[in-house]
Amino acid sequence: MKKKKFITRVVLLFLLVTGCLTFRSIQAATNNNSVKLTFSLPAKEDPNVYDVDDEMVDVIVYDLYYIAPIKWDGSGDGTATSTKYYIPSGSIVSSYQSAFPDSFKDSVGNINISEREKTPGQGDYELVNTALKDYTLSELANDLARIIYDGSITPDTSSTDSKDKANLIFGEKNSGIEDGMYLVLVHVNGDSNYLKKKIVKEPVEGTDTYTEKDVYYTAANSKYHEYDFNPFLVFLKNTDLEGTPKYEESFRYDDLLIVKELGGVLGKAGENDQEDGLEFDGFEPVTFVYDVIAYDPKDKDGETVVYHDVASISFEEMGSAKDLIGQTIAEKIPVGARVVVTEIYNGSSYALDEDNSNGETTIIVSERNTDGTHKTDADGKYVYITTVETSDSQTEKVIFAYVSFVNDPGNKPNPGYGINNPYKYDAQKGWEYIGENKKPNTDDKRGG
Repeated sequence: MKKKKFITRVVLLFLLVTGCLTFRSIQAATNNNSVKLTFSLPAKEDPNVYDVDDEMVDVIVYDLYYIAPIKWDGSGDGTATSTKYYIPSGSIVSSYQSAFPDSFKDSVGNINISEREKTPGQGDYELVNTALKDYTLSELANDLARIIYDGSITPDTSSTDSKDKANLIFGEKNSGIEDGMYLVLVHVNGDSNYLKKKIVKEPVEGTDTYTEKDVYYTAANSKYHEYDFNPFLVFLKNTDLEGTPKYEESFRYDDLLIVKELGGVLGKAGENDQEDGLEFDGFEPVTFVYDVIAYDPKDKDGETVVYHDVASISFEEMGSAKDLIGQTIAEKIPVGARVVVTEIYNGSSYALDEDNSNGETTIIVSERNTDGTHKTDADGKYVYITTVETSDSQTEKVIFAYVSFVNDPGNKPNPGYGINNPYKYDAQKGWEYIGENKKPNTDDKRGG
């Protein structure tokens, strides 16, 4: 009898110890569970292209939104015909329930899921519901992001027990994350309103029509590029997870300021005669036209054109010396592009002062007001260079990529006949033909 009791006690003690060890190992696995996401700028093959100078100007982090727990049924290999994981009935966080339609659940309310690689060896996975239908990871992530966008949900990190995690640093292991399904949103550190929406058109197979779809994304900038990050899902299953967010890379764009200064008007208002209030008798409107060509920033020494347009600056009235400066903006040129501006029409009587003209520059990211508009000075003119005080000396600070031109009438009317410009430039319509060429009024010695 005593022997039996001894054996029983040994067995119970063994079960208790192994049970505790098992529990401890499970707890340890859960507590040590971690996720590591990495992001680096795409590697550039040619060291001579401008991309070698590219760098992130935004500090980017990521948030984990806890969606649901994930259980393993102990069987299966993750293929389309084998259920490996499932979300228990009713366990999805209530805020995100609507992303999972009822038809997505089995007869007892579980959501049976598995990760399946679309193309072997390519690392492109989809979420498979083996019970009812296929539903890709990207589709579900987009639907969950929609709920966050519409409901203005932010990660709940108000307590240490919260499963949501916010402002996690790329490249670092973030431990103590519970098993489950998480939505990952990349964003700029400190930005609380980072989720954005755009409408994309998707072709309908077999037709020439399109359907519109709302797509949700987050964005960050490097020196020369914009990165749109797609929401994505991660499954944490008692193992460390490493991954890289998917993104779309595109050029950053900014504008070019073209500045025109008149050295004088019909011989009046010269260098020493440009005070405010000066009257300009006999002035007639004049227009200057510029050819703007920007070259691919990935090939600074090449001739690959990424932007080509014309711009014009008109002087309609001349009431004071302030009117001697005119400006216009060429919009949306790739940042880093080398841009060459050529004056192709200068009002006939005006000669371009080559010594005071700069027709080439590189597009930079301009400083702007908080509402996104370009900065202007007190007179309402665009600011392209300003002087700022530093601790040791004054330095020039570029606000805007710009080129400048100086023209002077030279006090000499052009001899012979000119032509009337038969085209008119409109910012919306471009160049528009308005009449036949003809001789100017012969009484106008300046030409047309």
